[in-house]
Amino acid sequence: MRAHEYVALLELCTEFNAERAENTIQMVKQDIFASKEIAATRLREEIHNLDIVIGRNGDFKGKAEKLKAECNKMYVSL
Repeated sequence: MRAHEYVALLELCTEFNAERAENTIQMVKQDIFASKEIAATRLREEIHNLDIVIGRNGDFKGKAEKLKAECNKMYVSL
């Protein structure tokens, strides 16, 4: 894999993680998960993935920080 292909793949993964976190937030708000434990597990996964996005210091860093704050808030409220 060439360097520019690797960078493009990282950007795609970063965007995917941000979109997935947004979807998870909406699912928690709509009470779609079968239990609070499942919702909490999914939120922890999103927080972990968003930490990776933030660590990359890319274009999605600001968005990831906002999403992480919202995920943390929801996790604590469960």
